[in-house]
Amino acid sequence: MTGERPYQSAPQRLNRGERVRLLEVDRVVSFCMAEKAEGPVLDVGAGSGLFAAAFTQAGESVIGIDLRKDMTMAANTVLEESRMAVADMHALPLASDYFSMAFMGHALHESDQPGTLLKEIHRVAPRVFALEWPYCQEAMGPPLAHRLSPVAAENAGKAAGFKEFAMNLLEHMILYHYY
Repeated sequence: MTGERPYQSAPQRLNRGERVRLLEVDRVVSFCMAEKAEGPVLDVGAGSGLFAAAFTQAGESVIGIDLRKDMTMAANTVLEESRMAVADMHALPLASDYFSMAFMGHALHESDQPGTLLKEIHRVAPRVFALEWPYCQEAMGPPLAHRLSPVAAENAGKAAGFKEFAMNLLEHMILYHYY
């Protein structure tokens, strides 16, 4: 053992230069901020805190949740003004209508019931942005069977009660917008 704390390796792996470049963090945050009202941002499945940090740098108050304690511990060590907590995204321990917007970075496809998940997130935020891998087989990212098709993404939003759905095609990712 090298003496490194176990929770440090996952964020370091997730924040590698090539992966961060593919995520187009600045562009994603710009898209989200163009539609944002006043109020805090919820980062669902916040992981290493990469997007929470970007929203914080854009002047937003951010609360992030992730199911993994090691990830929230690591994110809290680098984020000065955002708060990270361990929570299940399917059962948010948060007040209804508290957030102006929610963001999910590669979290929606992790749910077996994306419509139910979006309904729970919609309970706390009127707008949701979900960054996902394109629906095609690629060397990086999950296999096609674990990716979310645009049709499935749109149907999940309808099942959650969202009235509108938009899809922003980025260079390497897709940013779904529910409102």
